[in-house]
Amino acid sequence: MLRQELRRSLLEARLKLDARRVKAESSKVTVNFFTQIPIKDHAKILVYLPIKNEVDTGELIEKLARLGKDLFVPAFINKNWVICKFDPQVRLEKVFGEVFQPTDGPTIDAVELDAAIVPGVAFSKNGARLGFGLGVYDRLLAKTSAAKIGICYDFQIVDDFPTRSHDVRMDYIVSGGGILKVT
Repeated sequence: MLRQELRRSLLEARLKLDARRVKAESSKVTVNFFTQIPIKDHAKILVYLPIKNEVDTGELIEKLARLGKDLFVPAFINKNWVICKFDPQVRLEKVFGEVFQPTDGPTIDAVELDAAIVPGVAFSKNGARLGFGLGVYDRLLAKTSAAKIGICYDFQIVDDFPTRSHDVRMDYIVSGGGILKVT
């Protein structure tokens, strides 16, 4: 299946999820994440704020914050995507219609990250990630050795799809059904 067809099909399926299922599946992802990902050695962690029925990271972010982790999110600042410090208590602004991000704050280079929790439209069983097609995470994470952890619903994990040379691969894929360690 072509990337565009797969993206369209899985986005449609994800958008059809009702709020109750999103909450239930997101909770399962969070449980699997904390029981199966070796997070204790990771201090600086990139997280995301969900859009378009992505797995809700609210509970995951709260638990990471309680563990004293330094949290960061992608942010579009001064016409560039950067990795910005995130504090759940700080006011967020809306950009691009529905993406929330900090209004300002310190930024870091991706090489300083220990782990990156990444959304996707699809993930292959060999760690490939298909996003919205803008290349934001591919650019942000290209030069980091941080553990890359894709999180998704079970139906978003597929056997394979065409990839591009710049696509960043995941080390783990966590869904409600469990975890797939790729490396």
